[in-house]
Amino acid sequence: MTDQLPMPVTAPLTQAQKTQIINLIRRAARAEIMPRFRRLDAGEIDTKRDETDLVTQADTAAEAMITRGLQMAFPHALVIGEEAVSANPKLLDGVGEAELAFIIDPVDGTWNFAKNMPLFGTMVSVCRFGVPVFGLIYDPVGNDLIMADNTSPAQWLTQTGRIRPIHTAKTKPLNQLAGYGHIRLMTPADQALMWTKVGALAFIGSLRCSAHEYRLVATGAVDFLISSTLNSWDHAAGVLICQQAGGKAAMLDGSDYNAATKEGYLLTASSPEVWDTLATHFADLMSDE
Repeated sequence: MTDQLPMPVTAPLTQAQKTQIINLIRRAARAEIMPRFRRLDAGEIDTKRDETDLVTQADTAAEAMITRGLQMAFPHALVIGEEAVSANPKLLDGVGEAELAFIIDPVDGTWNFAKNMPLFGTMVSVCRFGVPVFGLIYDPVGNDLIMADNTSPAQWLTQTGRIRPIHTAKTKPLNQLAGYGHIRLMTPADQALMWTKVGALAFIGSLRCSAHEYRLVATGAVDFLISSTLNSWDHAAGVLICQQAGGKAAMLDGSDYNAATKEGYLLTASSPEVWDTLATHFADLMSDE
């Protein structure tokens, strides 16, 4: 893959820079996210696409703070957030060509946040030419995070500051696999097809929060995540973390994931063997692509 890029894809951040990003995310959570949790007025919640796609003042304020901090620390980087893209979709056009791009989801799981459920997170990824090279998923409620870069194993940074390794689940047969699928966001035809597939699995559901779905794959609690909605702020960090925790993430056709990719099915699994099993099981989803 690197032979097709302008230059080799390597991890661009020093340990000091990673610490700077972690501190910035925690400050944004303390200042803009947690003070609003379970305290939102109706006027602080708006809809975007429909009533299931919400944005709150916590989203916009946290994104603004994180964006400012990253732009100051990395003045030559492309810095984009979910809410900025919602206002100007063309911001995404440069992700595939940017040598250094930060992609921010300030409050992933906004519906949960707005409904007073403590199941949301902050996701930040660093990409080079669309390839994730650093990813961070922060839980503001627990004040802990998982993270990885493309040169070292994934880690869990606990609330107390301890660093622990994380690893995906062991390989299992199809009928023992449990995971998440964003079925309600698929086309009607693919939704109907998916419902014929789920009976062969142990479980498939949705948390309405990619941050915690990827976290559970990376830490071995569940086995997979499949999605056709490829917003890069929902996936780039989680894909890298799961890969560095022992899993495999790729497009359902076998091609590498890139944050600039806008169509297709992204499958993340606990191991290459589980990925192959699920890719075969879900292969019919590619029939109309």
